[in-house]
Amino acid sequence: MGFKAAVIDLDGVLVLGNDAVQGAPAAIKRLRELGLKLRFMTNNATRSRRMLKKYLFENGFSIEEEELMSSAYCAASYLREKFGNGRVFIIGEEGLAEELDRAGFDLVADEGADFVVVGLDRHFTYEKLAIALRALKRGARFIATNEDATLPTESGPLPGAGSMVASLVWASQKKPDVVVGKPYLLMFEQALKELGTKAEETLLVGDRLETDILGGNDMGLYTVLVLTGVSTRADIENSGPDYKPKLILDSIAQLPEKLGEIEI
Repeated sequence: MGFKAAVIDLDGVLVLGNDAVQGAPAAIKRLRELGLKLRFMTNNATRSRRMLKKYLFENGFSIEEEELMSSAYCAASYLREKFGNGRVFIIGEEGLAEELDRAGFDLVADEGADFVVVGLDRHFTYEKLAIALRALKRGARFIATNEDATLPTESGPLPGAGSMVASLVWASQKKPDVVVGKPYLLMFEQALKELGTKAEETLLVGDRLETDILGGNDMGLYTVLVLTGVSTRADIENSGPDYKPKLILDSIAQLPEKLGEIEI
């Protein structure tokens, strides 16, 4: 086996809502036994790494905090590396606030912000939209954690962070200065840097063609689509070459036994 590492999506790959995908915990354990270094990546910014670790442990996964990469964590890391500190107004939830606070940013509740950071917010209001709009008009930078239209759950799709981002884009007539999450490459670049591996020796396992597979292909990773989440075989047949995974599996549970068959 030529692979040294794997970057694995969470929602739709390891978990659906509050349930683990059948066989996923055992598959992760086996990948570790095979010697792969792992990073677990999610566009969902509602949970911090601390919260994700607890959530995954409750679903049968043994994953360390430093192995987790949410768009909330990566947004905070990006802002800290590029700007150092500043005032942030968020459209988002506790996890996004926690990561920004841990990175040393001042969270504010008014338009006097240097940055507006937008993630999934299940308590999104007109007032939040108005404050964010005024902050952008005053010159704040617009950071989107991701542009996912939907979030997969065990009972079907729900509106994703892209819905909140689109509202602010339409109101402000301004596109985000940065989109952190997949399919944009910032998260993938950070994952490879942390893993210390080359793209061609790293797997990407995801469930969405338009985020996981497109971004993984652009980055040069070996892309694996699992059918436990959003995208279907029909979607693959109707997609262009940039969206084609190199391997299709019914579930991540099949991945360990397939690794020996893959030539890189």
